[in-house]
Order: sequence, then structure tokens, then C-alpha cells
Amino acid sequence: MVTFREIKLTRKISGKCSKCSKRRTITISEYQTINQWNINKDGFPKTEREIVAEINQYLLVLEDGLKRNFICRTCNGLYKKR
Repeated sequence: MVTFREIKLTRKISGKCSKCSKRRTITISEYQTINQWNINKDGFPKTEREIVAEINQYLLVLEDGLKRNFICRTCNGLYKKR
């Protein structure tokens, strides 16, 4: 069995829900592995630095979108009350 090294970055976004007006924190994360199939534009395997830069760019775009229209998981229907 072959295991590849995983690079994972996490961000916490806090804000006021636009529906219920409660203060909430959302955690988002993204990961990629270093392997021979994860290649860059030149056709070579991505380095750790390239992967971190790509994940950071993705998380910044996602974070910007979430900050504009911040809705908590409860109001979004992703969290079920007990």
C-alpha cells in the first residue's frame, strides 16, 4: 500500500449570520496530496510550495464569498437540531 503525503490548510471564518443574526464561526479546509498524478501546467509533479499556494488561493476565494453572504450551518439546513 502506498500512502502519499497530504497537505491540508484550514481557515476559520467568523461573522454574523445574515438570517438569524447570531455570531457564528465556520471552519473550512482543503487538502491535496503530493503524488505523481498531481501535476502542474508544465507536466511535472507539484512541489509542496505550489500546492500550498494553490490551496491558499482557493481558500481566499472561498473565504471572500462566505464573508459577503455569511449564513450559519443551522440556517443553511446543513445542521439538524436534536
